[in-house]
Amino acid sequence: MALLARLFGKNRNSTTFLGLFKRTARDWFEEARRMAAGFAQEGAQAFLRDVRMRQGLPGGEWEQLRSRSRNQVARCLKKAVRIDPSFAPAWLALGEETLYGEEPDLEKAIACFDRALSLDARLADAYYLKATASERMGAYSVALVCFEETVRLNPRDGEAWMGESHLLRRQGDEERAAVCADKGKAFYDTSPSGFHHVFKRWPRIQLP
Repeated sequence: MALLARLFGKNRNSTTFLGLFKRTARDWFEEARRMAAGFAQEGAQAFLRDVRMRQGLPGGEWEQLRSRSRNQVARCLKKAVRIDPSFAPAWLALGEETLYGEEPDLEKAIACFDRALSLDARLADAYYLKATASERMGAYSVALVCFEETVRLNPRDGEAWMGESHLLRRQGDEERAAVCADKGKAFYDTSPSGFHHVFKRWPRIQLP
């Protein structure tokens, strides 16, 4: 009886027998994060092996590992938002995986970022990623607003400052573009990612 009480009583949300069948959205998010971290480590090693063997083209070990990792991570994140549609970090993560997937779907990615921001307007990374997707779609005015929101929420985001600078220069506003570029250079090393397809932003999200 004591064993049953532990399994089905107060500890039912732990990693005991019942906990294995009642995973939360946060659990699936963390599982996706662990998978992404594993790929970051294994992928770097595989990439170096491919380079040494001159197999850095599609079909190499790194490419195969990346494809498998993306599918596994996406499955976990989809489970997270299905279990709890109000879990904003999972929507952000799913959007980023969609944005940088093998077959990027910009509209679906933006829909995920909008959903995340509707749940938590403080997610600076969601604004940055929406800006990136919007710029790719040619929606430059939307992208500029999103970059501006990113640096308002996180003034140390060097990538966002550089993105804003690029769009301002596109508009012909060289003076403001130069100011943003200087800030971008100052903070670039502290940006959340650095290399989009290797180090994504969402795995660094700090959950409360």
